[in-house]
Amino acid sequence: MPYTVTSSPEQYQVILRSETTQVVTVSPPGNAEIITVGEQGPPGAPGAPATGGRLSWQTVTDSISMQANTGYLVNSLTLATLLLPATSQVGDLIQIASLENSLFRVAQRVGQAIRFGTLGTQTGILGRIDSTALGDRLDLICIQADLRWAIAQCQGHFEIS
Repeated sequence: MPYTVTSSPEQYQVILRSETTQVVTVSPPGNAEIITVGEQGPPGAPGAPATGGRLSWQTVTDSISMQANTGYLVNSLTLATLLLPATSQVGDLIQIASLENSLFRVAQRVGQAIRFGTLGTQTGILGRIDSTALGDRLDLICIQADLRWAIAQCQGHFEIS
């Protein structure tokens, strides 16, 4: 599914194109508040937009299974593995930020993959993205229900496999 990311100092937009076009606008960059979620297409078309509002935030001290529309602050003495959600809708968001001396790995389930610009992870359980520096941060958006995610914004250095 094609998508476009545009940004300015005030906001960034992710435009997802399928049978309907969904526009997710987040303002300001780095905050988790969705200020606009719109859908263009005939009423009842597939791909209903994500709901607006703030992400709920959790502090992670160990490996977990992530939930859509949630932010994670990683504060772990060991590498924390964050498994993508089993279910997600197009437009769902996840934000991950490492704190203190913490590193994290985003792991995938069977059939899942993550797009990172022109790169992508292997499809399935062998694919992953590893943070490599303190303070690394990823913002992910679901681009195909349950299966495909894309990096909408990142800070730091990552290994992709």
